Amino acid sequence: MHLILILALPIISSQNPLPPDDKLVEKDFAEVLLKAEETAHDALQLVFDVFGQLRKYECAINAENCYAWQAVALGDRFLISNVDCDEEPEDEICKNALQFLKLDQGSSHEDILNELFNAHEGIARKDYEYINKIRDAVTEYTCYRQKSTCEIFSQLGQLGDKMENIVKERRVEHMGLEDN
Repeated sequence: MHLILILALPIISSQNPLPPDDKLVEKDFAEVLLKAEETAHDALQLVFDVFGQLRKYECAINAENCYAWQAVALGDRFLISNVDCDEEPEDEICKNALQFLKLDQGSSHEDILNELFNAHEGIARKDYEYINKIRDAVTEYTCYRQKSTCEIFSQLGQLGDKMENIVKERRVEHMGLEDN
């Protein structure tokens, strides 16, 4: 789910209006993620922990993309907190984001989301194939160990894949970036 969350950033933060179907995927993902936090907290925490270790590994072997992985981790905390920095600018996650991104105190919630998305661009697109395999393996394991998590993680995986496809399309359409 880790990269699923960060994949949500370009959709959530985009200044370009989303088609209704894409907006529905975003809304469904947010709802299922909050349900997973409530009903499968331990399993979701395992996923975050595994990807936290992946971030540490990436930072240890490749300092160039460490900033991007740190942005992913911050994005995860940001999205799961469900804080709106326009409404709660003094919230710790908002302060951390402003400091990490080197943004002015008056930066908007949308500015923060946009900069988090821009910061995560250091992760190579080709890495997502392997990242998704890790995601799938961890979620399969949690399903094996805790049958009650199967449905929610299946939904998150399916919605995450849909969101990843939306992001890929938007990268090409709106940013002129080819997927590599």
